[in-house]
Amino acid sequence: MFGYRQARSRIMADKFSPVYLLFGEEPFLKEELIALLKERYLGGQSTYGYEKLEAGSVSLPEALTRLQAPSLFASRKLLVLDGFSGPAAANAISSGKPGGSTRGKGKNTGDGGWEQQLFNFLEREKAGIPGAILVLLAATVDRRRRWFKQLDKRAIVVECTPLRGGELAGWIREQVGEVGKTIEREALELILLEGENNLWHIYNELQKYITFLGDKEPVITPEVIEELQAIDSPANIFKLTDSLAEGDGKTALGLLNRLLRHREPPLKIFFMFTRHFRLLLETCALLEMGTPPRQLAGELKVPPFVSQKLYRQASLYSRETLEDIILELHDCDFKIKTGQVEPALALEVILGWISSFHRSPKVAGV
Repeated sequence: MFGYRQARSRIMADKFSPVYLLFGEEPFLKEELIALLKERYLGGQSTYGYEKLEAGSVSLPEALTRLQAPSLFASRKLLVLDGFSGPAAANAISSGKPGGSTRGKGKNTGDGGWEQQLFNFLEREKAGIPGAILVLLAATVDRRRRWFKQLDKRAIVVECTPLRGGELAGWIREQVGEVGKTIEREALELILLEGENNLWHIYNELQKYITFLGDKEPVITPEVIEELQAIDSPANIFKLTDSLAEGDGKTALGLLNRLLRHREPPLKIFFMFTRHFRLLLETCALLEMGTPPRQLAGELKVPPFVSQKLYRQASLYSRETLEDIILELHDCDFKIKTGQVEPALALEVILGWISSFHRSPKVAGV
């Protein structure tokens, strides 16, 4: 099986396979590999050489027949069969309805069965640059099936799973580097702090930053991210709590007012704020138990760069102070829910109350 980056490198090097199976939960990576195939394999022939079909409306043998039919307008052809799920999709009658009847159909349908036809096509096209390419798209596959094992040995099979941690950071750097720009580490961390693993969202955000910089500015800085990043990003909660931890109530209040001016729901801010202080208390407790800082990410179930920020902030509070803050937040929550105080006012009061604390680094291990 090939990884996404390995498959991408092969395509970039013009090393093509007659058959690709792309499966997994991350649609962006599938679409990116298809787009790269269109660019590198079809080039200027993509208008007439590319076709995408739904597996429920055409059988795999029918798709192979269409793929291998001569074309007056394209010397190379690329066909994508979306929704492929093995025998059911391979043998579906071309009825125009997803999951068409497979009655009377089976592994041995037609000339040697769909599996044999698929592998005959693969063997026929594998020498040199193939004259046609078939891409099978699937959400999930049964890896125990014989056809999958054979395809894995003889074609390019790529599992497209959501990117996280270092893989996601590397992907972001690659996306930025492709347009001749770089991204500073702190700027990258601000993007990752959003906790958003949707590659379509991150890609669109990156395009926004790149467009903002234009041709003259080559580096995406934290200042660019802060200016353009979605106002309700968790990164803003970190900035707000950083100010509180340093006793800078004025800056914290300014950040809160900025969120409110952009019509961010006060209750949502309160929820994120409360969750953050619970994580700080948990960080403090783990450190007092002797947990090494490098293991915090695993214990807290957060990315490493988030655990580092939590570790740094927790060092500015005692455990008793954090417990008092959590109790005060619970009290505010009760007053908000019972209508005794407006959420926005409660947030202003709690920020002033927290910033007035005298803090000293009493956390164990710091």
